[in-house]
Amino acid sequence: MEDRNDNSKETLLKAISSLSDWSKWMISLNFAAATGCVLVLRGGVAEPVRPMLLFAIIFFSLSVLCSSLFVFLLSIQVETISETDEVEYKLLGKVQLILFGAGLLCLLAWVVKLSGVFS
Repeated sequence: MEDRNDNSKETLLKAISSLSDWSKWMISLNFAAATGCVLVLRGGVAEPVRPMLLFAIIFFSLSVLCSSLFVFLLSIQVETISETDEVEYKLLGKVQLILFGAGLLCLLAWVVKLSGVFS
């Protein structure tokens, strides 16, 4: 029985490590996207499309904060982690993806409006 608990704990620790690596990757990706948007914004953007770019920056920045919080929580709870904490981590993972997706949608809307495809 103890061997089974050790296996379960080992599997959980591997999952935590993978989630932490994924979150670090998301931090880098979101930071790069937000930085690119800021550079474009500082270069000058027409007023009708400016809000979409601002929202993209906000969502990418929020995703960086969420991902950082996620990595922090994983690192401090790795010793006391239990299967009951799984719901909390799934929620933070979903929030990361939602914020990243919202940033991408705003960026895409900005590109579409800028190109005048639907005007």
